[in-house]
Amino acid sequence: MTPLTKLFSATVAATLLFVSFTVQPAHASAAPPFNTSTIQWDVATPTSQVWAPGTPVMFDSQHAGWRAGPFDSIGRMGNDFSAEPDIFSRRYMNPGSDSSTHQQGFRHELNTTGVVVPHFSVRNAIQVTSIAEGNTVTWEVVMQEGFAGSVPAITYSFEVDFPASSSPRYTTLGNGRLLVSDDNGTHATALIAVDTTDGEPLFAGQAHRHAPLIDGDHALGVYVQHFTQTSVTINITAAIIDLDPCGDEAVAAWATLAGIPASGTTLDVFTGCLQSTAWEVTLGDDPAPFLPLVLDPRLPPLTATQTRVLSISGEPQGMSFDPGADQEGTPGFFVTTDDSVTPGDYLLELTLVIEDTATSPTTVSQPLHQEVPLTISPE
Repeated sequence: MTPLTKLFSATVAATLLFVSFTVQPAHASAAPPFNTSTIQWDVATPTSQVWAPGTPVMFDSQHAGWRAGPFDSIGRMGNDFSAEPDIFSRRYMNPGSDSSTHQQGFRHELNTTGVVVPHFSVRNAIQVTSIAEGNTVTWEVVMQEGFAGSVPAITYSFEVDFPASSSPRYTTLGNGRLLVSDDNGTHATALIAVDTTDGEPLFAGQAHRHAPLIDGDHALGVYVQHFTQTSVTINITAAIIDLDPCGDEAVAAWATLAGIPASGTTLDVFTGCLQSTAWEVTLGDDPAPFLPLVLDPRLPPLTATQTRVLSISGEPQGMSFDPGADQEGTPGFFVTTDDSVTPGDYLLELTLVIEDTATSPTTVSQPLHQEVPLTISPE
């Protein structure tokens, strides 16, 4: 494997990054941030079941992703009741007891039991377990009527608020799934999915279930309506999807086929801005062949303190890559080989990140990934 190699800086150097970490044992209480393997939560509140913001961060390396967390808050829940047509009241869960367990770098769980009383004649007991693991946070909500007819009398409500700096775009995918992307390109995308043992899922404005869901609205309402049973179990999943400036189409295609992500699903960053094509090398070439690194122009320019750093894996023994540029100024690599190289077809894995020395310690972020076929021909 070719180690992390700094590109296009005044001094070209090669470095190796060694990181070790230990998943911490579960604790009943812990201070934020709460990290899974891939996502950082600064808020996890057992009494309300609210989480925020869901920032893409790799726990083992502490490498940041491309985008900020998608949520200003997610998880506040209650019951909507309408005593008269077009008059809606919402009462939130009143917690009776709660607990939490935290395993940094792995799994975080909140447990709450309580009641919801949206009207003097309507009372529902509620038990909620939410789990953050991998790229997902999931809520299992068990609701049981306290007074006869209380569950069919209400609509379950679940609130999601997006940051003011975002411009939410809502894409309904069917089967209780909604994709929420940020037209500003600042915040990660979220796939929200609802599965229920009774009733019908609905995405609408947050004011009430009849409010229209409009692109740009920062307040989303997730509902389950039209209950017929005395109890119901509702499962809500929010998957956080990090992506580079070129990854929107890949995310949309994945979300269309993804179904409901399993709890604990880990997702790679969706990247499309690294666009090198197949490489070919003939042993014995003189001068050394040049392999171009093609970057999409949608990538933001580097600042004075930033450097692109590349790692390559999958190359055969006896081959090395030296960063540079061709006569047109295209960045890439000059390839050198020795007699131990075996001709054939290889699949290289390219990973490109940005190191920024503006802070101490140096931050690493904005990963790009691509697989590039390499064909090595004999002399």
